[in-house]
Amino acid sequence: MKCITKRTILVFLSLFAVIMLLSGCGDKSENAVLKGKWIPISAVINGESIQYSELELEDGYFEFNFKGDGSCTATLAGVDYSGKYVFSGTSVDATLNGNSEKLSYEAARQTLTYSYDNNTSFTFMKEQK
Repeated sequence: MKCITKRTILVFLSLFAVIMLLSGCGDKSENAVLKGKWIPISAVINGESIQYSELELEDGYFEFNFKGDGSCTATLAGVDYSGKYVFSGTSVDATLNGNSEKLSYEAARQTLTYSYDNNTSFTFMKEQK
């Protein structure tokens, strides 16, 4: 009887170790809220708020794509970047082609705001499929 109990415990411990090892793979659950393509919906230019569509820029001129594993791509003013990000729940710290960028996340509206320069910022919303 003791031999069966030891084997059972050993099997359960091995199974637990495998589950813990595999749970570290793939998407990080805290990144799930960001995962996907984010497109601009509005801008603030020199203190004036406008709808992004009023800028008459090409589709994809500004956008962010976040993956659950902490990697991302971005197109900023038509230039493509790739890198990594860390999501804190209220902000995103991204490193894009070696440059550090910070985006603010507003959970209530589910938006990201990116300050392009001292006079311009863009607000993004996750694209709905």
